[in-house]
Amino acid sequence: MHDRPWSGHPATANSPDMLQCTNGIIHMNRHITSRQLAVQLSVSNGSAMAIIDALGYSKVCARWVLQSLTTEHRRQKKAICSELLGAF
Repeated sequence: MHDRPWSGHPATANSPDMLQCTNGIIHMNRHITSRQLAVQLSVSNGSAMAIIDALGYSKVCARWVLQSLTTEHRRQKKAICSELLGAF
């Protein structure tokens, strides 16, 4: 089973360049909304959300954060928590 060719705009929202650009924008401003991101990228809100999902981000306390922590992030989190506990 194969799709027949059709005319239309190709899907470019999840291209590697768009993902890299979006990741840079989110790193510069973690408080940016998906609507503001869509305007900056000149894509629809749905495409902006698809890009955010593809990058693995979720909104936590009005900030975009990665859903899973890397080993380095876990190490940093542990060091910060230990430092804060030692301050009391």
